[in-house]
Amino acid sequence: LNASIEAARAGDAGRGFAVVASEVGSLANQSTEATENIQRLIEDVTRNIADINTKADVCLRDMQQCLAGVESANQSFDSIYNNVEKATTGIQQIAGGIDRINDVASGNAATTQEQAASVNEILSLSNAIVEESTMLNTQTENITTVSGDLTDYSHRIMEDLAGYTVQ
Repeated sequence: LNASIEAARAGDAGRGFAVVASEVGSLANQSTEATENIQRLIEDVTRNIADINTKADVCLRDMQQCLAGVESANQSFDSIYNNVEKATTGIQQIAGGIDRINDVASGNAATTQEQAASVNEILSLSNAIVEESTMLNTQTENITTVSGDLTDYSHRIMEDLAGYTVQ
């Protein structure tokens, strides 16, 4: 602005200087506009990064829930394995009892009671296996739900990131 005023005072001799001063002013205006555009872009990027961080936190929580579900499923598997192992032992005991029954008289009441107890134990263990299987099924459904949520969050993050290009 000062250069334009001085060029106007100089008259014809300052006309070239006035053109240069005008161009410098124009460049200053363009620089200001570019700076404002850059500032808006930085604000948009900052806002998007904050959104991505929030979504990443949600994903982390969902993954932790998924891990907890997997741990619970592992405990259920362990419990089922232990119950199957006990049932196998019970079946072996029954088989041994049957062998003894064949060797001893068929009216041996003590052996029959022992087998009945083993059968009741196997029935009890079978019920426990069914309960553990039901709980495992529920945990598997929970894991499936959490996996779906994680997939949705991943797609959203990819959509957010798709708007940016590196030049």
